[in-house]
This record gives sequence, structure tokens and C-alpha cells, in this order.
Amino acid sequence: MNIRTFPKKLKIKLIIAIPSSILENCQDLRSKTEKIGIIARTCAIFKVEEIYIYPHYFKTKNSIRKNNLEFITTIFNYLECPPYLRKRKFPISPFLKFSGLLPPLKIAHHILKNKFENLESGETREGLVIESNDKFSKIDIGFNQKFYLDIPNLKIDRRITIFLKIQNSKMKISMIDPKNLKYYWGYKVYIKDLKHILDYFKDFCIIITSKYGKNIMKNKTKLINKILQVSKLLIVFGAPFEGLLPIFEKKKIKIQNNNFFNLNMIPHQGTETITTEEAIISSLSILNFLYWDSIQ
Repeated sequence: MNIRTFPKKLKIKLIIAIPSSILENCQDLRSKTEKIGIIARTCAIFKVEEIYIYPHYFKTKNSIRKNNLEFITTIFNYLECPPYLRKRKFPISPFLKFSGLLPPLKIAHHILKNKFENLESGETREGLVIESNDKFSKIDIGFNQKFYLDIPNLKIDRRITIFLKIQNSKMKISMIDPKNLKYYWGYKVYIKDLKHILDYFKDFCIIITSKYGKNIMKNKTKLINKILQVSKLLIVFGAPFEGLLPIFEKKKIKIQNNNFFNLNMIPHQGTETITTEEAIISSLSILNFLYWDSIQ
């Protein structure tokens, strides 16, 4: 048996929140696709487990606001989905026209055996419910051979995580909770109001990224000490044409909690502005270094 090993999860759950207006400075579908692809790839590299998209509009017309939000979630979810399930999970859509240009995430449930005869007991895969009745459910795990679960009435088209095990010389599957896996298994995407997101994570650690925030390097010790005390870290990013502080002011959001850190993650920047994807890459890189340096 040669079960592949995967990168372990972080001890803390890493979460980011981005605005739906991140596409407002994109000129066409290709550039929109590439922007979301860069963010998705960055999240996978640094083991982000949840991506929240909060509705925010600066100059987008009402007619395309919903369209942009649907596009963002579609590209994020398409890239995170195992390649062997995409044809079933994602019908042909104009949103996916340039998805083939994006680099693959190559996360744990992507890099798997593609031949049925090579499957081994002890492997974990993603599956898709394709049939379900009062007795059992039929699951597609990427092969012509279909597997059955003794779990009735599962929702059709639902993605599930399954564990393979040989019993009586036959390969059997069982459904497991990916939260219990010890290695990074991709991210989930949610759409929530910014106030709701901040309120939900207020008892953990929240970083508000801002050009006018405190210098990260002068506050790293306090930040790391807090991160090591909690189980979740949320990093909130602003929009292309409007930073978080003006957004907070418009939404009447007040930060009065010791768990909030208003930080400039790129002090002494050499450009007038920094794009959202650049801010995400830079912030996660810095936090990755500080986190691993602190637990050595």
C-alpha cells in the first residue's frame, strides 16, 4: 500500500473576506477570470479554508451586480472542484469560457489516481450524489464504476467526502466529514453581509487590512500572540476603488474589540494603490512567515 501524504492543515482555520466589487477594474471576461484564478490559487497555497464574499458596489450598474457575484462564486467553486467531477457539477456556461487558461490548484483531492484498478484501501476522495432513494445513494467518484452508500435520500448533485476501504475483497465507501481530516482539503465559498461576517468572527482574531492601519512589523508580536490563542483568523480586504475604512463608515460599522487588528500589511508601498489580489498575496505571505516562525 502506498497512500499519498498531503500537506497538513494549519492549527488555526484561515479565512478571508473580499468584496463583490473586486471585478470593477476589470475590462473583460478574460481579465475577470484571471483575477479570480489568482486569488483562488493564492488561497490554496496558503491553506485558506473559507472565502467570504460580501456584497459591495462602488460604481457597478445594478444590471450586472448580481451577474458579477454569481461569476465570482462560480469560478472559485469550479477551480476548487475535483477535475473528475466538473462535467457533472458545472454545466456549460459563458462564465467558464476562459477557465481553461487558469492554473490548476492541485490540492489534495485533485492529485489522485485516475485508474480504478489503482485504487487502494485507505484513500479519501470527493464524490457526487447522482441517485438516491429510500434505501441507498449512488455516488460518482470519477470512474465508470459507481459506488453505493447505505445512506438514503441524499440530495442529488451534493458533493460529499468519502473514504475507501476493502471489505471481503471488495472496495467499499463510507461518507466522512472533511473537517476531521488532518490535511488541507480545499476551501468553501460563502456570500454574507460584511456586518454579519464581522459579528460572527468577533470572538476570534480579525485583521482589517488598510493603507492607514498600523505597521504590521511593529505589531507582529501582539498579533501572533493573539493568533496562537484562537482557533480562527479572519482577514478582511477592501475594494479596488474604496478601502475598508470608508466602507465601514458607510455601513456604520465600528471596531471596538481587542480581537480586531487594523493593519497596514504592506508598509512603505512604492505604488499609489495595491489591487485586491496583490493585497491578498502579500498579506497571506507575511502571515504565513510570521505564523510558522512563531511555532518553530
